[in-house]
Amino acid sequence: MVAWQRETFHPRQMRFSPSVLTRIGRWAAVVLPLALTHVRVAGEADLDLLAVLLLLHSGLTGRRQGGWDWFREPWVVATFCWWGWQVLCTLWVSPGHGALVQSLLAIRFPLAAAALGCWVLKDAVWRRRVLWLTCACGIYIALQMLIQAVFGRNLIGIPLFHDGTLTGPYAHPRAAAPLSRLILPLLMVGCAFSCCGGGVTRGKRGLRVTARTCRAS
Repeated sequence: MVAWQRETFHPRQMRFSPSVLTRIGRWAAVVLPLALTHVRVAGEADLDLLAVLLLLHSGLTGRRQGGWDWFREPWVVATFCWWGWQVLCTLWVSPGHGALVQSLLAIRFPLAAAALGCWVLKDAVWRRRVLWLTCACGIYIALQMLIQAVFGRNLIGIPLFHDGTLTGPYAHPRAAAPLSRLILPLLMVGCAFSCCGGGVTRGKRGLRVTARTCRAS
């Protein structure tokens, strides 16, 4: 009877174990730059998934094993204070028309940032994967805008907007928003190599600093 109970319970335990949640969270972090580049709805869903996974992982890990240690990080506390201030301002100025619900649901952004910075990207290998993929997405948007500015059309064949605005890889002029989210890690990688003297060892050291900074931000 004991052996039978072990055989039936073990798959459930593996299905909801913290290690499984960590693997899902890491792949969600890898997909995030791609989703923010081309599929905005998927990017929003990815952030929601990271927020939920963080809470589930913290609950399964428990306080004694450090599952909630991320909540003590100073930048996490500051971010939650920002969210609370946003909710208070919404209550004071415009509590109706769904504004309060939107401000309450904005909690997913601090939670997703905490999931990336304090949990799934603590591993250096996955941190570098997300960093390089984020840089690649930023270069992709910038390159599409450059080609469109020079030749009048991007690589897909989409021309300039009717008022002459560069659209990048999109049909409408909305390239600035995703590029602004992705270009900061790209610029930090360039600064890491230029400020560290250009050597391979120093460059790697600079990349480690860049990856940690991006993880914290």
